Amino acid sequence: MKEKFKEILKDKNFILNTEVLENLKPEYLDELESALSKHPDFENIKDNYIIDKQNNTLIQILERIPISEVEDLTDEQRFYYPMCNKSEIKRIFNVKNSDDFLLKYRADQIADDVRLTRVFLKIRTNSINWNFSNYFDSSFFNNYIETLPNTEKNKCKEISFGTIYLKEANGYCMKTDFGNIIVISFALRYFLYYMNLFHLGPQYNLNSQDISNAFLIAVRTMLGTESLDFELDNRGDIPEELHLEIESMVDGQMMFVIGHEFAHHYLDHLEQASLGYLKVTSTDKNTPFYNYSQKRELEADYNSVMKPEIPNEERNLIANGAFTFFIWLDLFKSVKEYIFPPSSLMKSHPNPIDRIWELRKKLNDEIGVTKEQLLSLVESYKPFKENLIKDLPYQIHIFEYYGSLYLSSQKKITHDRLNF
Repeated sequence: MKEKFKEILKDKNFILNTEVLENLKPEYLDELESALSKHPDFENIKDNYIIDKQNNTLIQILERIPISEVEDLTDEQRFYYPMCNKSEIKRIFNVKNSDDFLLKYRADQIADDVRLTRVFLKIRTNSINWNFSNYFDSSFFNNYIETLPNTEKNKCKEISFGTIYLKEANGYCMKTDFGNIIVISFALRYFLYYMNLFHLGPQYNLNSQDISNAFLIAVRTMLGTESLDFELDNRGDIPEELHLEIESMVDGQMMFVIGHEFAHHYLDHLEQASLGYLKVTSTDKNTPFYNYSQKRELEADYNSVMKPEIPNEERNLIANGAFTFFIWLDLFKSVKEYIFPPSSLMKSHPNPIDRIWELRKKLNDEIGVTKEQLLSLVESYKPFKENLIKDLPYQIHIFEYYGSLYLSSQKKITHDRLNF
């Protein structure tokens, strides 16, 4: 293997973009070698795979970049090519505004992660007139902004925002030297999609193993251990009617999250100094008290739902999206806090279930599902949560290993590496 790799490296006309996997199982290499030999384009792709069974190692050549294409770039700049075009690379190395900052932030997340690099190489190959910046969708953000009153709308239009690839499924309103930016991880939508599949699966008589795996995929996505390659490997085909209902739920949940982050911006939460926490004393154990940071989260929750100037039908979608989002977040936290016990008793965010009741209390009774309906939904997941916590000591490995999990009855596992 070493001789073959040295031979490939001798070609000074190309720069190789490679991925090295070590300590692989022998059976995996055997299966890959067999699948490779049967590939319809075997002669053209065979030299992209160097299989070393003696050392249980695989070297995959993801791309050969002609030296002539990058001779005007420094070694550091070549790190971003061809994921970004040369104009974008110049902006990355000369950040002048929040758009440039967001471009660099997005590019760094992918360039520093081999798996994400593979995903993007495939996406770029399948795209015509590829442009890294244009790949990221901002339509949901723009749609939400257009619903805001003029003052908030104009303030939100002044900043940079959009989706981003992050290992963790989350959303952020970030303060930078060039002003605030708002980003929502692609992974968050997949977390919500599979949690909604887990929730709706029984109503559609989905296989019990698939329902369980949907939950595992969702939590693993949030933990950052599920491969973020859903564009290449969809984990399983979902019945169309179920898929459409899931997407509708995800839309409401995503609009709430986006609205929440925009609220942090137009409410000036990032400008207000958080120098301490509310100190209170009370003998009433049922009265919750929130520190300064937590109060801002609750304020952003409420404004996300109520600030938009929209019909109540649309507002209901966002409100109910918030409620289910918090329930899914609570189930996720049960796993996360077992694996990674919190190091501080002082939390920046209120408990997800508390956020449900605080939001329900502030909203008009005509907005969203009723308190009784919410209580029924929250209570329905308590037995699952209790069993989840009880079984976690015996299931940690399922959440911690890095890779892909599938809906077993829906998907036949394939070697996606051979799709390149």
